[in-house]
Amino acid sequence: MSCQCGANMIVLGPVRWHQWDERERLLMPSLLRLLAVIAVLCAAVYGGLYALSHFVQPKSREISVSIPPDKFFKNR
Repeated sequence: MSCQCGANMIVLGPVRWHQWDERERLLMPSLLRLLAVIAVLCAAVYGGLYALSHFVQPKSREISVSIPPDKFFKNR
């Protein structure tokens, strides 16, 4: 399909996006980008805590602490 332009001719066709409009459509707004980064960091921390709580078993041991008798009585 060819277009022959004349002095009294109007050509209607698809509207082309300008270069800056295309870049603006592809960029994420800064607030959404910030929220996405915070969400990814929170998910990583939550995943780490979940992994630690389910896959690491603490060692059980007895602890004995001697408390002096002065601590048993209230000071009046």
